Amino acid sequence: AAAGIAAPTEASGYHRSSWTQLDGAPPDIWALAQDRAGTLWLGTGVGLYRFDGIQFEHFDPPQGQGLASSNITALHADARGRLWIGFYPGGISVLDEGRLRHYPPSPQLPTSLVMRIVEDHLSQVWVASFSGLYRFDGDGWRRIGAEMGYPSESADDVGNVWVAAGKTLLKLPPG
Repeated sequence: AAAGIAAPTEASGYHRSSWTQLDGAPPDIWALAQDRAGTLWLGTGVGLYRFDGIQFEHFDPPQGQGLASSNITALHADARGRLWIGFYPGGISVLDEGRLRHYPPSPQLPTSLVMRIVEDHLSQVWVASFSGLYRFDGDGWRRIGAEMGYPSESADDVGNVWVAAGKTLLKLPPG
């Protein structure tokens, strides 16, 4: 590893910049997602921000459509252009064409820290949470459990579609 760190790299074609809180970067960044337009979204402990490559801007929801919490722990920009937002106290919101839709904590939705949000090849949204594994099929939410072979009460992480649950790694085969 030390040899890899010491090895010279060719970076002449790149420009590197950094931003701190003094430059307007928000504190307590938990999640990042880049949408189709190239905007970088940041989920933080103090709200949702967007970054256009030059400056950070706090996202102010449309009037009467506040975020469910300012403590954002997971983000996912999906193939349709929607931004999925997961919260520390649980629940999910989706920003679609400037409008927010909220899915509050419930037996079918995360009731605690949302760790990760992903989308599978069928455009279903999967959520890993301390309170379980969840799926949105386009119509409604469902908590995933033993009926699908998922043995855990929580999910630490989820991919397309694999799940890390404590010391166990599970994969959902196609179909």
